Amino acid sequence: MVKNINIGRRGFLTYFSKALKKSPAISAQTVRVAPRPPQAVDELLFAQLCDGCGVCQQVCPNQIIEIVDQLAQINLGYNECSLCAACTKACSNGALHTTVSPHISLRPHFSYLCNNYQMIDCLQCQAGCSNSAIVIVEGELPHIIDGRCDGCGQCQKSCPLGAISMALIADA
Repeated sequence: MVKNINIGRRGFLTYFSKALKKSPAISAQTVRVAPRPPQAVDELLFAQLCDGCGVCQQVCPNQIIEIVDQLAQINLGYNECSLCAACTKACSNGALHTTVSPHISLRPHFSYLCNNYQMIDCLQCQAGCSNSAIVIVEGELPHIIDGRCDGCGQCQKSCPLGAISMALIADA
């Protein structure tokens, strides 16, 4: 049976707005597939906006941005991110935007090589973290306070043993 649809403007808009209300939330964030520069927009939108021009890579004072598969991503293997926003200021296509809070979708992972796990007092990672995001309990691996960690990699750089690796988190 054919539905009788009001073809007027109001009927047209009402008909299609019902379909939108039934569709899944458009504002839901997509999962990061790689660590993006600070202030990167949602992953799906980032993949559409970033054209791999490399301007953000060129202006990064810490040289931690690389272009992989025509998209900017962070590599904290040799340095930390100072969250200076030079990359955001240089991005002309909106993939990095000032309205997004500055963070990186990485969190430290402490291996069992950590001195604290070996019962040797060490506060290097805690001292290296400018956000006070690391708590150290004697005889345990350091713990991260989620709301304080911005994924910058200061802790990784400060560890003399290389016991810290940065892992991509799904909810950022």
